Amino acid sequence: MAENLAQVRVDAIRRLTRRKAAGPLGRALSKSPAEDVAQAVAHMTRGETLFLLEQVVDEQWAGALL
Repeated sequence: MAENLAQVRVDAIRRLTRRKAAGPLGRALSKSPAEDVAQAVAHMTRGETLFLLEQVVDEQWAGALL
């Protein structure tokens, strides 16, 4: 069950990033553990990753992703 929820979060982060949906992406990031965000980033283009990082306002997230 937890794996399914994690995959749903990963897919949502990737989809919202591709769409450049800053507001919903910020909310999804705030509800997702760092592991899920890192998994999503692993499958993103450089441009998508940069967009996602621009949405990160919490230094904890930035450290987890870099």
